[in-house]
Order: sequence, then C-alpha cells, then structure tokens
Amino acid sequence: MKLGGAVARGGREYLQLKSYKSRHQYSGAVTYHMTNLIRNSPEISEFTLYIVEQ
Repeated sequence: MKLGGAVARGGREYLQLKSYKSRHQYSGAVTYHMTNLIRNSPEISEFTLYIVEQ
C-alpha cells in the first residue's frame, strides 16, 4: 500500500491511497461495504457496484 498526502474534508482529515493491492482466501462468505467508487459520478459508482456484486 502506498499512501499519498492528507486531505481535509468536512472538518476531518483523511489519508489518500495511491495504490492498494489485496489478496484474500476465505472458506466462508466475505462482505465488502463500498461507496462512492467513482467521485462525482453516482451512476457509474452504482453500476460498478452492481457488476462487483454479480
């Protein structure tokens, strides 16, 4: 994981991720909670989530 700089939004400070890789192996169910995947494009975000869930 590579981190970018800090960003202030709504009175909170967040770290930006420049890159992230993940590999998982589970024998049971896995649940992810993802929102706002594509900034300023809720239609594309919803469609992307729909594809991932299939």
